[in-house]
Amino acid sequence: MNWRLVTEFFASLGYGVLSSIVPVFNSEVYLLATQALGVTAEVTAAIGAAVGQTIGKVVLLFVLRHGTKLPFLQRQLERSRERAARKAHGKHPGRIRLAYQRWSNRLLELIGHSRWGPLIVFLSSATGLPPLLAVQFIVPATKMPTWVYTVTVLVGRSVLFLAIAFGASAIVAHLWP
Repeated sequence: MNWRLVTEFFASLGYGVLSSIVPVFNSEVYLLATQALGVTAEVTAAIGAAVGQTIGKVVLLFVLRHGTKLPFLQRQLERSRERAARKAHGKHPGRIRLAYQRWSNRLLELIGHSRWGPLIVFLSSATGLPPLLAVQFIVPATKMPTWVYTVTVLVGRSVLFLAIAFGASAIVAHLWP
């Protein structure tokens, strides 16, 4: 067993988890940097980051789906709903807010669909369109099984990260033979 590859994998996994929770830490930039500097192998860095991002996204899915059952969060939700109801009392939502609500409801309906939901999550994971961060906050409101979400995010992120790692490595190899 090559301990360097194991270390690279777990370092990338850790960065993937961090980047899935704190968006400022970007896994794509991490992969570009590691390949430009030549400090990691393409596959270990890409798969490690993909597994890490998937772990972080699934943890956030559980928190978003089941976290509201905690008593102190229920109180906070009630307070924020009451404030929102008081603010909205007597106001008519504007055109932009109505368009946003229609778009959000349509996206929620599509992601909740058994055929289109996994496809949207996969495309989001593999291309970033729509952004995975936005999709991640919509999925808990649907009935998409956790295993489907996990597999689609893992496969999509693996495809994206392998393409970035091998692409960056090929560019560096071409520029500095």
